[in-house]
Amino acid sequence: MDTRIRSITKSITWRVVAVVNGFLVAYVYLGSIKQSVLIAVVGNITGFVLYYMHERIWNLFGWRQKK
Repeated sequence: MDTRIRSITKSITWRVVAVVNGFLVAYVYLGSIKQSVLIAVVGNITGFVLYYMHERIWNLFGWRQKK
């Protein structure tokens, strides 16, 4: 089992990967650095919010959880 610090570090580095990926995909399609940065930032913020909501909804169900 990972420590909390390790889990937090992995989460942060994964978000960095996601932002870079979002930027690169947007840049390939748009060819604009400014618009690509905007898409990457907005995508990261909405991704964070949606993931949080997803986790909270899963917490409503006890399926396959250890008691």
